[in-house]
Amino acid sequence: DHPDQPDLRVLFAEGAFNLLTGHLKQGDLAEAQALLARLETLVTEHPDQPDLRIELAKGAVNLLTGHLKQGDLGAAQALLARLETLATDHPDQPELRVQLAKGSFNILLAHLEQGDGASAQITLDQMLEIGKKHPDEADLQAIIDRIIAMLSQFFTQDE
Repeated sequence: DHPDQPDLRVLFAEGAFNLLTGHLKQGDLAEAQALLARLETLVTEHPDQPDLRIELAKGAVNLLTGHLKQGDLGAAQALLARLETLATDHPDQPELRVQLAKGSFNILLAHLEQGDGASAQITLDQMLEIGKKHPDEADLQAIIDRIIAMLSQFFTQDE
């Protein structure tokens, strides 16, 4: 595991993320899930490496999206909960909040596609609350703005 070579772990994590993404493109959620589990183990074994957490979060967002494409909202929501935990446990890593916002955006879209405006509103409210706590994070705010714009279009189409 090369304990004295953290750069190798980052390269491994980046490679695992890329493989995970490739498996998702082929529709192989089981292999993608296995790679995410390996990333989770790597993060647990090396909590002092924030770059590993970012790769884990990116992988979770991609797998979350894969589950949504398969119609498995429950599995997607479990991954969103993991993203929330990562972002909360590591407030010094704004990129984790960005990944949480991306996952939330996808969950929100799924709720709207299912006609579940109440759940979409809950997701939006959670993201707005996070956004209020981090107003200087441009990437996070951009995603929140995108969510609001999309919702505005969605609700004006219904009128």
